[in-house]
Amino acid sequence: MERTHGLIFDFDGTIADSLFMILSTVNRLSSELGVHSIPEGGKELWREKGAKEVLHELGIPIWRVPFIMRRVREELALHMERVNPIPGVVPVLEELHRAGMPLGILTSNSVPNVEEFLRRHTIDFFDYIYSENRLFGKGKILRHLLKKKALDPHQVFYVGDETRDVEAAKKSDVPVIAVTWGFNSEAALRKHSPDYIVRAPQDLLPLVL
Repeated sequence: MERTHGLIFDFDGTIADSLFMILSTVNRLSSELGVHSIPEGGKELWREKGAKEVLHELGIPIWRVPFIMRRVREELALHMERVNPIPGVVPVLEELHRAGMPLGILTSNSVPNVEEFLRRHTIDFFDYIYSENRLFGKGKILRHLLKKKALDPHQVFYVGDETRDVEAAKKSDVPVIAVTWGFNSEAALRKHSPDYIVRAPQDLLPLVL
C-alpha cells in the first residue's frame, strides 16, 4: 500500500461508547417501535451475529429500519451528554491529527449528534462527517464518500467495529481495520477477513503512521 492519505472512522462503537445507550433506547421504545425487547445479556450474545440476524431476532422487517433509526437518533439527541469516547481513543485521534493524517467519520447516526459528542469531548480532529440514515448498503455509501472527497480507495483505511463495516470496505476496495471493542466480537470479525484487527486504540498507530 502507498502512503496512507487518510482514515475514515465509523462512529458508534468505534469512537463513541454508545452501543449500550442505543440498545437501551430500543428497549425503552420497544412498544412504540413494535419490536421485541432486548433480553438481559443480549448485547454479548449479538456480538457473534450480523445486523440482519439481530433484526430478525428483534422482529424488525427491513422496510421499517429507516423509521426506527430516525426515531433512535432523535432519542439519542436528548442524551448525548451521557455518551463517552471509547477509552484510549481520543489520544490516538490527537496523535493522528498532529501527524497530519486526514480524518473523517462515516456514520448512520446524525451529524448533529456526532457534532454534539465531539464538542462535548473537545475532539476537533475530523475534517468531515458523512451521514446516511441507512443500516445496509454501506459499501455504496462509502463509495459515494470516496468520490465526493476525491479519495483513492487504496490510500485510505476504513476503521469499524461491525462485520458490515468489513463487508462495506471490501466492496469499495478500501483496506479495512476492524476493532474488537465495539458491536461485533473478534471471532465474528475474523470470519469476514478484515485486512487488520486491533484490540486497543493505540494499536492503530503503527499500522497507519
